[in-house]
Amino acid sequence: DRLSLPITDLGVTHGAMVTDVCRTYGGRLFRYADHLQRFLHDCTACHITLAFTPQQIADWAKELVACNAPHHETCELLLNTFATPTTLVMRTAPLDIRRYADGVTLWPTPPHSAASGLLPPTIKHRNRFHWYIAERLAPPGTIPVTTDERGHLLETAVGNVILVRAGAMVSAPAETVLDGISLRVVRELCKSQGIAYREQLLTTDADEVILCGTAFGLAGVRAIGERAYACPGPITRRLMAVWSGLYNSIDNTKESIV
Repeated sequence: DRLSLPITDLGVTHGAMVTDVCRTYGGRLFRYADHLQRFLHDCTACHITLAFTPQQIADWAKELVACNAPHHETCELLLNTFATPTTLVMRTAPLDIRRYADGVTLWPTPPHSAASGLLPPTIKHRNRFHWYIAERLAPPGTIPVTTDERGHLLETAVGNVILVRAGAMVSAPAETVLDGISLRVVRELCKSQGIAYREQLLTTDADEVILCGTAFGLAGVRAIGERAYACPGPITRRLMAVWSGLYNSIDNTKESIV
């Protein structure tokens, strides 16, 4: 089957599109209630009115994964949901996370212009042209990380950046980056593990650096630009161990959608 959007759809002509990406662990969607809640919030914030109830969307998500999972028995799935002012689309794709297995290298990129007052950085949308440019400016094999006008680190196209300093976790101020579901999980894990967590402007001054995102969970960062880090460091390894068992917990599947 082929999926298409009318050439006149505002998602095509204006890039007016809110999106979400969730993944499966063991064939089950992980933290889908959080993903759906954020998606609905972002649609409302962007004046995109959905013609379906949250429960309908949740039911379709589970049905789609159940239908497609048997065709990808050797890997997990990504579920991509996006909405334009007139269209809702849900699709799955096989998940390949090999590039994150041995750690990644981030490359700082110049700040991009955005009407942040109209489109806050906390919103997950499909206007990704700045990432397209950043990926072509960064050296091959690296992942671009955006910076603000003063050079503070912000985020990547695939996940949030977290620093480890003196045993504490530090992420960028919430209002400056995407409201990452994986970042929420990290905050919860830090609380359960007694690890201090705070938000502040990020520089490259750190003992360890972690990238967290839906597709891969947690990944160690080998370097930011020319600065190298322990990868994975002790805090990273500790959180990875806790994360690996998290998705098997009934308490964290969050089956209740509404």
